[in-house]
Amino acid sequence: MKSLTYIGSVLPDGTIKLPKRLRAEVGKAFAGKEIQCKFSAWYPVRSTAANSYYWAVILVCACEGFQEQGNDVDPTNPHDIDTMHDFFKRRFLKPKQMHDANGEVHDIGEYTTTDLPTPEFWEYVEKIRRFCAEFLNKYTPDPGEQVQLWME
Repeated sequence: MKSLTYIGSVLPDGTIKLPKRLRAEVGKAFAGKEIQCKFSAWYPVRSTAANSYYWAVILVCACEGFQEQGNDVDPTNPHDIDTMHDFFKRRFLKPKQMHDANGEVHDIGEYTTTDLPTPEFWEYVEKIRRFCAEFLNKYTPDPGEQVQLWME
């Protein structure tokens, strides 16, 4: 299924600004077909540095915190880091849901960080940091913070 993505903006007066090439490219790609337009707020794709901070700092600190509380986890074991990731996704993210004809809500998909817009990703990270501080007595450094490492 072909898809085209464009970044635009809506000015305070309601004027919509989109790339000039949009009409021509959409017309060429979907000539003779019905199309669907979906609008949402745009956020930059999460950076590699943000993902590295999440996996190498936040989840490792959380795993260390659980280990310090006597749990059988190892912050150097990738499987245990994945376990931390799964734990926090279930704790802090909403599953994908659908409503049926009776108004009941059904969970239909996994909790996922992949689809989080950048601001929501950072809210999620902050929830984990607060959890680490409150329930594990574990400090998690800020992104880019220099931490003194002591070797014995």
